[in-house]
Amino acid sequence: MPNARLPDIKLERVTSSEMDFTLLNAETSIANALRRVMIAEVPTMAIDLVNMEVNTSPLFDEFVAHRLGLIPLSSHEVDQFNNTRDCDRCTDHCPYCSIEYVLDVSCDSEDFLDVMSKDLINVYEKERPECASVKPVDNSGESEAHARMNQASKSDGGQRPPEGIVITKLRRGQRIKCTCIAKKGTGKEHAKWSAASTVRFRTDPSIRFRLDKINDTLTKDEKIDLEKYSEGMLVYNLTADALEYEECFQERRFAISTDTIKKAGDLTGLHGVHPHEIMVYNDNPTVFNFKCETTGVLTAKELFFKAIEVLMNKLNSIQGYLDVELEELRDRNNNTYGMY
Repeated sequence: MPNARLPDIKLERVTSSEMDFTLLNAETSIANALRRVMIAEVPTMAIDLVNMEVNTSPLFDEFVAHRLGLIPLSSHEVDQFNNTRDCDRCTDHCPYCSIEYVLDVSCDSEDFLDVMSKDLINVYEKERPECASVKPVDNSGESEAHARMNQASKSDGGQRPPEGIVITKLRRGQRIKCTCIAKKGTGKEHAKWSAASTVRFRTDPSIRFRLDKINDTLTKDEKIDLEKYSEGMLVYNLTADALEYEECFQERRFAISTDTIKKAGDLTGLHGVHPHEIMVYNDNPTVFNFKCETTGVLTAKELFFKAIEVLMNKLNSIQGYLDVELEELRDRNNNTYGMY
């Protein structure tokens, strides 16, 4: 395919939980497939079953179970675990397809006590090294936002934000005890398995003005009038007697307001110029600016590479089915010709 595009990626910013990058020379379908896979098809670990034994907390059992399921669990070794339904080592759950946690917290001496995600005890921690890596994600300064928050708290003499996630609160005499089973899954099964908190992309502006045509058509006063309607997108250069794009638009401002488009059409229409003559439509964008942020279960880099791996596996699967179909078609054709 001599005209096939060769996609390229340009990294803008990478942290442990965030990544900004630009996908170049790609189709919209490819960009959207990457976004959807990052959100819904990258496997992670999350609590799926909760066996409640004692619960005298203010929250009823189902509420606590729901909160436990939404606790993000580190999934850097998720590929080392089997899907529970496909595990050939057990009939229910085992260290090769799941993680078992025990939560047992009582409020005996204090007036109240916070039950935190760090109170979850990993039963399989000593069974396999991979099991020990699956633990609740906390806010111990892994992200830039938490680092700034902690620094601000120290500077004003305040207390540092608590590490971990609050599951429930107990008063004196209350207790919660349960067993939790974390399993492997994907975001398309339930949002608790999604490693991405947000993945979005923006394209080049779908509409751009032909400023050369506009500058040749409008008078000085009309250009100044259009500048006022452009909401900072256009700047009138007095020396050149021409409208120019403002710097923020050049630096990826992605939309022109409808009021600006209407005003430009009205002004050029007074001179007999059709609105289509002053606009350029980008029906087939090739540049996509991505911004993704993870929940902390995977780094942004891991999320990206695992999404690429999932896409490649899908394509390889299609190729495998296609090869089988072509082989069967050749066999049928050979048998048909052989009859004559």
